[in-house]
Amino acid sequence: MSLAETKNRIAWIDMAKGYGMLAVIIAHICSGPLHAWIYTFHMPLFFFLSGYVFSNKDKFDAFINKKAKALLIPYFSLGIPMVVFSFLLKLREDKFTVDFAIDLVKDFVLQRRKWTLWYIACLFFLNIIFYLITKFAKKNISKTVIVIGVAFVGLLYYESGGKPLPWNIDACFTAIPFFFGGYILKEFKDKTEKALSKQSICFILFIVFGLINVAFGYLNIKTTGEGLEMFDSEYANPIFTYISAFAGVFAVILFSKFFTLKPIRYIGENSLIYYAWHQTIMIPLTKMGLKFLGFSSPMDISEPYYWIYKLIQLLIIIIVLTVVTLIFEKTKLKILLGKSNKP
Repeated sequence: MSLAETKNRIAWIDMAKGYGMLAVIIAHICSGPLHAWIYTFHMPLFFFLSGYVFSNKDKFDAFINKKAKALLIPYFSLGIPMVVFSFLLKLREDKFTVDFAIDLVKDFVLQRRKWTLWYIACLFFLNIIFYLITKFAKKNISKTVIVIGVAFVGLLYYESGGKPLPWNIDACFTAIPFFFGGYILKEFKDKTEKALSKQSICFILFIVFGLINVAFGYLNIKTTGEGLEMFDSEYANPIFTYISAFAGVFAVILFSKFFTLKPIRYIGENSLIYYAWHQTIMIPLTKMGLKFLGFSSPMDISEPYYWIYKLIQLLIIIIVLTVVTLIFEKTKLKILLGKSNKP
């Protein structure tokens, strides 16, 4: 699979997003070492891929309009059902209060690490920040210096006890190196394509980057007791964190180049609904449904039943959200995902 665009989409990016999306869901339904490992790279991967497709060719107002359509419309159209579902859950548990409703709506509007939507809000402002950087700094070396400085400020902010800011603007600072990494890769895509033209090279590099990811992720937890958790603003040892994250990102991209599956690519092409609704809506629903059928949620990850249960839960989430995605994609509802209804 080449870097060439197919129907205005880049094939390997959709594959990588698909694998990344599976990783996000698995990380949210599982615990233990698997959960910790996936967290070393899963969100950096999405920021990296977003940086790869970044373009500053539009004028600023056109750029803002385009990003608002692509990100803000889905934020609210997918977020409002999540708010309603949360209300219904509280009513079901007989715990619904006016204060709960007010706080939830406020959290949704201000968006300070609220649900999986935090990434969509952060990405909107990250695009704007990076647009301004690229207009101010013309050379890549200048961009690199600015990006490192911005990331350093973000890390200092968290080290000093800084809390999430509205619309997760603070997360933009520490996420920008991943976004910039994708941007730089695109700058050298022709050389990259040539270097990775052989499957054997891709496979060897996949193993190398995979080992680096695991090694530095392990060192991070072993030396600090923590790993990367962008949602909670945790970066443990930043050097280990970024090395592990970038290695994991490259490993997923390389894997995407030599192991392709159409269902995975479909998930990558249409990742918004999977990303937004799998945790807040589908995980509670699958637990309730399986409990109704007599299957309780296991806690011991050493038991085979734990993994059987999680596999069933994963399959249900993927199947249901695929059906929902198809409904959106095949009808005028796709406008709610920031897509045009024009043929």
